Amino acid sequence: MPPFARKCLLLIGAHGIKRRTLKSRLIELDPDRFGTIKPHTSRPLRDSDELNTYYYMNRNEMEDEIEAGGFLEHGIYDEHLYGIKFDSVRRVIQSGKMCVLDIEPMALKLICNKEFMPYVVFIKASNMDHLRHIQYNNDKQKASQMRTKSNMSNNSSLNLPTIDPEQIVMESDALERDYHTYFDLTLVVEDIDKTFEQLVRAVEALSAEPQWVNVQWFS
Repeated sequence: MPPFARKCLLLIGAHGIKRRTLKSRLIELDPDRFGTIKPHTSRPLRDSDELNTYYYMNRNEMEDEIEAGGFLEHGIYDEHLYGIKFDSVRRVIQSGKMCVLDIEPMALKLICNKEFMPYVVFIKASNMDHLRHIQYNNDKQKASQMRTKSNMSNNSSLNLPTIDPEQIVMESDALERDYHTYFDLTLVVEDIDKTFEQLVRAVEALSAEPQWVNVQWFS
């Protein structure tokens, strides 16, 4: 197909592969062009909550909308429902922005269609040795911070990610095997800055280069 603008950008990958980091950086780069949704939850509003974090719903109402097919994906955490509504995605698109989502792969079959026209990027784990090196550096940084900031009352700065290289690689391989037919692009994460640059270039190319797309989108 000739160049055309996709409506959504979907970042698919194993947990812990920094998809959310890529999404946030992309929106920060050009907030007039890229946007994302605010999830819905049945969790009660807490005093410490920021109102712009979630849309709050009655549990029964949310269950009814899930049953009616109004949610792209949903799940339960700490006995509360969380999810992404199709209408939330539509609002971002209607605002003139590309909707950036880091959804679970099971939702691909629901959003890869003519209405949402997504560009699907698989963020693939690098090899085991590279992931072990990342964890080794994280552990060293944690130890250094604990030595120099042991008297701090707030240790939030010590919350560097703990990763399981073997688990990430296994999950990444399984995702590629099971969902590769949905992927428009695969990016191997070895350096997050380089991966981000590759992602930006790929999105820019959508408006300049021919694309392979599902013929049903234009039937």
